[in-house]
Amino acid sequence: MDQFEDHPENKKPEDLFEELSHQVDASLAGAPHRMLQEKKKKFLLIKLDKSTFGISLVNVREVMGLTQLSFLPNMPPYYAGLINLRGKIISAIDLKKSLISHDFQGESTPNKRPCVVITELVGGLYGALVDSIVEVVSVPEAQIDRSAQTLQGATVFSGIIRVDQMPLTPILNLEKALRLDELLELSAKRGAA
Repeated sequence: MDQFEDHPENKKPEDLFEELSHQVDASLAGAPHRMLQEKKKKFLLIKLDKSTFGISLVNVREVMGLTQLSFLPNMPPYYAGLINLRGKIISAIDLKKSLISHDFQGESTPNKRPCVVITELVGGLYGALVDSIVEVVSVPEAQIDRSAQTLQGATVFSGIIRVDQMPLTPILNLEKALRLDELLELSAKRGAA
């Protein structure tokens, strides 16, 4: 269930993101020791249209409301632009557009509260634009299916969460989902030019 659906419409999006940031911070505080003891993994659940996906909390640095994006010409359609994150310039990727290129069958519908999940991957920070945040969940390793048969060659996923109380939830392989190999290659070509 989307936790934002329970909030009154007059609540500011900034307040919602602050609440979620506190939840993410609380989950990260002391998490490595607890996760080793309980053999559980923590995931940030996100929405893209009506589909829910999981992102490993290990890769999440923070969640913020969508800020102004600076456009860059001659970039792939899934590249949303640049974000100024407290003085640090980072690339933002529209996760929905990137996944559509990977045959995700979502619809491009406008949403009221898009947000950015700041992730740390391949030695850098990247922003993933998502439609909304659902919640942070803790899942026993035994309830994550990582078999090749289940994933059927879909490298954009690293597993499926299969908990009784919730629908099957694909876990995103963020490096593949955000197409970081393509972006790094583009960056190298531009640097060589």
